[in-house]
Amino acid sequence: MTGRSSGRWLIWSLLGLALLMRLTWASLASTQLWFDHIFTDATAMGLLEGRGFTVSLTPPYDPAIFRTPGYSFFLAGIYGVFGHSVRAAFFANAFIDTASCYLLYRLARQFLSPRVALFALFVAATYPFTIYAVGSLSPETLLVFLGLLFTTVVTEWSWTEGAKRPLGMALWPAGIIVGVLAWIKPVFLPLPLFLFAFELIRGRSLKSALGRAVTVGTVAAVIFLPWVVRNFREFGRPVLAGEMGLVVWHGTLDFEPERDEMVKERFAAAPKKSLDRYEATREVFADSRLLLRRDRVFLDRGLARIRERPVKAALWDPLRRIPRLWISTTFVTGPAVIGWGAAVACVGYLVLAFAGAWSLRGRLRDLAPLFILPALLTAVYAVFHVEARYTLPARPTLLLLAGVALAVLGGWALKRAGYLRE
Repeated sequence: MTGRSSGRWLIWSLLGLALLMRLTWASLASTQLWFDHIFTDATAMGLLEGRGFTVSLTPPYDPAIFRTPGYSFFLAGIYGVFGHSVRAAFFANAFIDTASCYLLYRLARQFLSPRVALFALFVAATYPFTIYAVGSLSPETLLVFLGLLFTTVVTEWSWTEGAKRPLGMALWPAGIIVGVLAWIKPVFLPLPLFLFAFELIRGRSLKSALGRAVTVGTVAAVIFLPWVVRNFREFGRPVLAGEMGLVVWHGTLDFEPERDEMVKERFAAAPKKSLDRYEATREVFADSRLLLRRDRVFLDRGLARIRERPVKAALWDPLRRIPRLWISTTFVTGPAVIGWGAAVACVGYLVLAFAGAWSLRGRLRDLAPLFILPALLTAVYAVFHVEARYTLPARPTLLLLAGVALAVLGGWALKRAGYLRE
């Protein structure tokens, strides 16, 4: 077997391992739905059955506003092909996340070397947190894929030096991806600003970096505009998703003793039977105008807390949120021991990522595109939220650096064993 053919065999084996692990968890994960997942499922069925983006079953259909509809559209496509099956969505997640592993391999091969790319592929294939996310009716698995696709476009296509295609045409794919990301989570709307900063870090001129960021941002804005226009027509103002009140209020409660009690009460109050819980939750989301008024109350409460302790809210709490964003988990669709077990296992992977970053410290300017999503999501969620699953789209490019550390350790071990010469 030649070196090239053996390398291909190893790549396919690792991708097969990734798919097998994800399909296994997709077949075992609980399909019981809670809170946000019920909203996503109900709105997906609304889209599929022609009622629009709504949880209402009968006219007049209430225009849903709790979340943006991107993931509901994706889920409606899955249901349209396979029927109303949450398990089918899990299996779709398994294939999407395996594709993400391949994109990470391509990035590692482009930036570093084939050997490092194989280690990075192994790390991505076995990373417990992304495997765990497959068994959840949340958009994070799709966001991981789109985030990696954006990074791939930025590095391999749109930003390739000497590309023959016109610059504007080359930048359109990146803008389209950002627009789709925003339809799933508006938190990605500031991505062009971070892109501008990282292009400057890479040595672009101010004019070039600004032109690229403006082009990407313009395309993304055009794609996202219909959602804003729809909300302006329905509610009289350009609402993105709620009034951000719940997020602000939740953020001011993150480190307060009352938060844990509130969470326990919320789960205790939910009906125990799945069908009853589904219907009760769906009814909560069936009056969007009432939800917006409640969200405004949450916003006022959160802002009042921030005014009471501005230093804590602006400095201390964001610093405390950063480690929790990266080493904890708050998935509620599986047993707590599995979720926390996945989180603990992830610590080792992140330590390897830091070690890989240190070994490449002389190339951080060249590797700047890998840090765009980690910087964006850490900056945004450090202000408002501690849910680690929100950083999932930012993790893969850091896992690439974990592959670097494993490659270095592997080379050192082989030398110690006498298989490699100095």
